[in-house]
Amino acid sequence: GSLAQSVYIPGWFAAHDQILEYDFDFYVGGHLGRAGTRDDVLIAREYINDLYSNCVTAIAESATNDPNVGLGNIAPVVMGNNPGNLWAEFRVYLDLVSDLCYNTTSAKWLGKLSAQDVYGFSHAAKMVESLRLDYDVLGPLKVQ
Repeated sequence: GSLAQSVYIPGWFAAHDQILEYDFDFYVGGHLGRAGTRDDVLIAREYINDLYSNCVTAIAESATNDPNVGLGNIAPVVMGNNPGNLWAEFRVYLDLVSDLCYNTTSAKWLGKLSAQDVYGFSHAAKMVESLRLDYDVLGPLKVQ
């Protein structure tokens, strides 16, 4: 989960491009008893590019107060249950943005990429964090 427990997501993106510079048929990095292939790397790169785009869109859609678009205004619901606790609002915000990204990404990748149903949310959550911290893609709360 969490994008293979990667610590630095920009480097993880670069690793896909770097490995594809080599001429290879198999690599030791496959899962569940088989070697990985060049196609596996291409699919993984396509997946993380989709995840990136979908999470950027989820963050952008969260910036509206329109209840018919994106997340709408989550503050009243969260703060009603946690008065004065801005961190509760922020935690729920991150989870809702991650969920929106996960659902959008899953529409394409469920059944196409193994374990999207199991790890897809943690991948989305990790990407949302990386977007905020590494790429300066901030939502309406502008918290980095």
